[in-house]
Amino acid sequence: MAAQISSGSALDELYARQIAPTSAELDPGVGVETITELFFNAITKPGTTRQKLRRIGAIAAATDTVAEPVRREVIAGRLPSHHWPDRDLRLTAIDIVTGERVVFDRESGVDLVDAVAASCAVPGAWPPVTIGERRYMDGGVASSVNLDIAADCDVAVVLVPSSGRRRRRLAPAGCRGRGLPRSGIRCVRRRRLAGCVRSQPAGPALPGGVGESRAGTRPARRCRPHRFPGRHLAALPAVSSR
Repeated sequence: MAAQISSGSALDELYARQIAPTSAELDPGVGVETITELFFNAITKPGTTRQKLRRIGAIAAATDTVAEPVRREVIAGRLPSHHWPDRDLRLTAIDIVTGERVVFDRESGVDLVDAVAASCAVPGAWPPVTIGERRYMDGGVASSVNLDIAADCDVAVVLVPSSGRRRRRLAPAGCRGRGLPRSGIRCVRRRRLAGCVRSQPAGPALPGGVGESRAGTRPARRCRPHRFPGRHLAALPAVSSR
């Protein structure tokens, strides 16, 4: 989503692409309940955050999913541009072997498609992404917001479009209330979006009579609540430092 928004394309154009009746998206053939169970077993065992992330990384490496090049082609098709934008775009991923979180930006020397694919490689659903000699999985495994990578920003606006009802900590450990003293970021507002939301795009009305939809889903499955492709990783348990 960040790569799409920062591409320079108009929002109504991005929205039209999102609801197009044809799609190259793949169905991983696994439900969110299965992924949640895999995560739960990995993170409830004793260990450090890194150890837990390495366990999830092992799951990612061992799971039989679609071929990595096939998944990359889908990611490439989502992006209006395959070049890093001039503005500051930061994408997170986790090394499946070490559990280290890596932040990709235009100075990283990594292709934008690969960086986006790595940041979307949900373990158990999609294959880890190979960049150089390392393999990466979704940065949302460690945190659904990764707020600390914006520590050099004066203000951070955090959007968490999750349908889950459980509270999730947006700030790093030790930050409380409105302020985020350890990062220096002022938290403006937090609001949860639940269920299927009615989208009202800015600009010209789009054809087709748009109703309720979930961003990121296949057209035929936009409001089916228990299929994984239409649910963000925020719906799954995330490993975070305590």
